[in-house]
Amino acid sequence: MSSGGGWEIGNFGTVLRIAEEKAKNWNVEFSGALLRPHADSLTEDNPKTKQVLEAARQVGHQLVAEGKMAKSLLDLISQPLTSEPKWWH
Repeated sequence: MSSGGGWEIGNFGTVLRIAEEKAKNWNVEFSGALLRPHADSLTEDNPKTKQVLEAARQVGHQLVAEGKMAKSLLDLISQPLTSEPKWWH
């Protein structure tokens, strides 16, 4: 799980590579990553916030119960909460 202030999800590339490498070095399965870009937009007045938090709860339960996370939930969690131009202003 990682969150960041940058708008682009690509900002997590290095963190993701390190996590995958550590899992490989420790001989454990890498189950995936819950990534939340521009986390500062995850606010009470944002209509998508509730949806994102519910998806995070669901994917956490899924990881514990099944050992995996649905891509559809991870995509929902990482979805843009605002347009990039609005984010820059």
